[in-house]
Amino acid sequence: MAIIGAGPSAVYALKRLITSEAPLAILIFESGARPGVGTPYDRQQNSPAMLSNIASIELPPVCETLLDWLQRIPPETRHGWGIGDADLHERHFFPRVVLGDYYADQFGALVNEAARRAATASRCTRAPASAILSRMRAGSG
Repeated sequence: MAIIGAGPSAVYALKRLITSEAPLAILIFESGARPGVGTPYDRQQNSPAMLSNIASIELPPVCETLLDWLQRIPPETRHGWGIGDADLHERHFFPRVVLGDYYADQFGALVNEAARRAATASRCTRAPASAILSRMRAGSG
């Protein structure tokens, strides 16, 4: 099975796939360097001043909620992102780049979870469409 593009939607698709009963081999293609981030939350595409347009409470949890993840981040790192302790509530709108870091971390956690469940989730980053087509023609995708 293949997932083309490893943004937030792919993170949720991967979560669903690795919880299936049948063991799967999943190949994930991503044109960027960091799977999970997606263009809307990429540090190369956004300023830390750009807030997301979705509150924390509206984000379905992946392996953990965004708030739980943020509480694991050292306070000095959160403060560097402009997130004060008083901001850690479910109605807050966080910077887009922070959501990107969250999804990248959760993507990694899902890949690890796949291995524990006897599934494989392989990443192919910086993969342009031509690489995907080459793998498909070679019979490995």
